[in-house]
Amino acid sequence: IKAFVVLKEGQTISDIDLAADDNGNFVGVLSAGVDPNYFNSIYASLDIGKHGVIALFDKRGIMIDRFPSTADRPAGRSFADRPLFTQHLPRSPSGNYISPPINNNRPHVVGYRQIEGTPLIITVARSVDEILALWRQGAWREGFMVAVVTLLLVFGCSIMLRDINSRRSSQRS
Repeated sequence: IKAFVVLKEGQTISDIDLAADDNGNFVGVLSAGVDPNYFNSIYASLDIGKHGVIALFDKRGIMIDRFPSTADRPAGRSFADRPLFTQHLPRSPSGNYISPPINNNRPHVVGYRQIEGTPLIITVARSVDEILALWRQGAWREGFMVAVVTLLLVFGCSIMLRDINSRRSSQRS
């Protein structure tokens, strides 16, 4: 029997396993704890944007840790009914999908992976708006450049046509 226990947000996350001998007889309990602040220091070093989220779940859909943490998304809450656990993980241990807007009214691109050899799933979600912001910025810049070049070409062509028409007029006279 394996279980992940989250005592309280900000406290130790424990992995508890009942140990048995070769015959299946109970011999004891194994437990290992991790301070969630260890994960938070790693999460904080990643650029997930203003509306991004990193979350650690167990395979049952129980949230173990979340960055940034919020009161409405406490550790220990079940997310087993969410598309990650009902649709995506049953098909593949890793992947990505676009989640519908939930609390902040923004769709997110969610990348997920089950950590090999463990019952843990890590997710990184980033707002579609933030992902596309750099692309939009570049598209506007390049669009502006194309417009400027087009105007210069039109201006140059009009000068050439005026010059050609002027030469034709002078040749006729």
